[in-house]
Amino acid sequence: MATKKTSFREESVIFRNKETGWEVRTPAAPAPCIYVRIVDEDDFERVYWDFNEWCESKEQAQEVMGAIMGAIKEVAENRWVLSPPKEGA
Repeated sequence: MATKKTSFREESVIFRNKETGWEVRTPAAPAPCIYVRIVDEDDFERVYWDFNEWCESKEQAQEVMGAIMGAIKEVAENRWVLSPPKEGA
């Protein structure tokens, strides 16, 4: 797992799609995992989940973790559907 200093903070790259450059990132250890985010090849944040979203209730945790895992799978398979058009496109 790579660690990189970003404008956001020091982060761990949990997964990187080598074809698209999209990455799944979390805070770098030993920091607690207070978020998961997906960024595109230009370091533009496409989606962000805060730990409060998965801590509210058992049902909420299951829904949020399902969304996170589904998003990671879509990034891995190049099927990401939440890509808004970039400015000027």
